[in-house]
Amino acid sequence: MNYLLEIRAFYDWLESAPQASTSSIVLWHALMHQANKTGWKDEFSVAISTLELRTGLKRGAVYNARSALKRFGVIDYRERHGNLSAVYQMRSLCLSYERKAERSSGQKNERADELLHKVKDIEQKYIKNARTSAPTKEEPKKKNRFINYEQHTRDYDEIERLELLRLQKAVARGDEKNDKG
Repeated sequence: MNYLLEIRAFYDWLESAPQASTSSIVLWHALMHQANKTGWKDEFSVAISTLELRTGLKRGAVYNARSALKRFGVIDYRERHGNLSAVYQMRSLCLSYERKAERSSGQKNERADELLHKVKDIEQKYIKNARTSAPTKEEPKKKNRFINYEQHTRDYDEIERLELLRLQKAVARGDEKNDKG
């Protein structure tokens, strides 16, 4: 998952989902933060007390917002028995929009698939670099951080460029659709 692209897609989704409450929005951001902290694992657990602290919501409001987000299809979760925290799974909104665009156009957008694969490759490379970039005793910490910052900047510039291409393609596809109709 790409944090920035997911946030953009979330706010695009909000425009078409006016029933989403402020509590749901705050909880989604708290869960995205937790997913990011876990290194984008498919499933992660987080205590309700932690969500209460991060969102400023009461326990009942967290439960209600969580149910709403699941109903909207933005997250999935399963409760566990006893004092165990619930297990959450974030649903990619970027992928959801790609699939909807393909279905609405009636054809598979190969260029969008190609761009999506490139974005995923860049994300994987960034995650791999972040995991293997711990400074050694020979390398000063500052130098290593600078290298990662440069790589991070290049990667996100590439993601931005690919996202712009994808959006331009979607707009062009929409223009062709309007010309036909």
